[in-house]
Amino acid sequence: MNIIVKSILLSILCIGVSQAKVIWPAETDVEMTNKTGTLTEGHAKNALQILEKMPWIEEGAQKGQGKYLYVFFNPASSTSKDLYTKTRPYLNYVNIRWIPIRTDETNVNGLYETRTPQALADAFNKGVMPKIRNQKQMNAVENMTFTGFIMLRGGRMLSPEGESYFPTMIYGDSDKLSVVSASNYIEGMMNNIPLTMPNITQPTIVELAERQPVTLHRFKEDTRYQTQEGERAPMLLYPSEDAVRTGSLGSDNPPVIIDGMTDNGYLAIDFNGMGNFIYIKDDPRIIRLSK
Repeated sequence: MNIIVKSILLSILCIGVSQAKVIWPAETDVEMTNKTGTLTEGHAKNALQILEKMPWIEEGAQKGQGKYLYVFFNPASSTSKDLYTKTRPYLNYVNIRWIPIRTDETNVNGLYETRTPQALADAFNKGVMPKIRNQKQMNAVENMTFTGFIMLRGGRMLSPEGESYFPTMIYGDSDKLSVVSASNYIEGMMNNIPLTMPNITQPTIVELAERQPVTLHRFKEDTRYQTQEGERAPMLLYPSEDAVRTGSLGSDNPPVIIDGMTDNGYLAIDFNGMGNFIYIKDDPRIIRLSK
């Protein structure tokens, strides 16, 4: 199963746009200092719609069209703290959307629930996390957020060589996204952020987590599925047609092991064996293979 999972992770964000490119500098160092990657065409559009639905904590005064910077971070990361300090002077003309990502040492679910600039400041400056009121719902938010993060990372949407992904800064539009890792030139990055209009048409991860939970019925034996020739099946962070899309599964992908089916008719793939699922609607485009 590990071989299949690795194949999925490398191709998971393929959305049928053959010209889509993820461009990184030819020479990079371990820290990826001041290295900027560029996501174009299909990759940029797909990555941006994932970012927009994340449970970010927003700082800044802009409404509607403006400059937006997305940041994957962990509050215990010294480089994340350094970025937080350096960005204080820019909040009058750039909105920063901080997306907390858990580590084995740091649980960030309280930030997903509270999502205020004050909670963010307390996490960075005091190491204090908000108390969680709805643990079950926040577990669902954390699960989808981490899955989306891994999808981006597995598709080389983030730094290809850096030892740490915190912080990773992303800005741009659906035609072109710039990905910056460990930038030491904040002013230059802020000046390069274009004016964009955020998309708010799809439900966010937090809104999806508020829905009535679905039940997953696990299969008792390895069950492999593949998309029919010429077809592509959307892959989702939640078993619903209006959920956040992470990419699509096509006939050019290897057969995948399906772990089970939800009670509302979605095939579930536990891609890392840790309960982080992506979902595919069970329809004629997906066929079950004989063992």
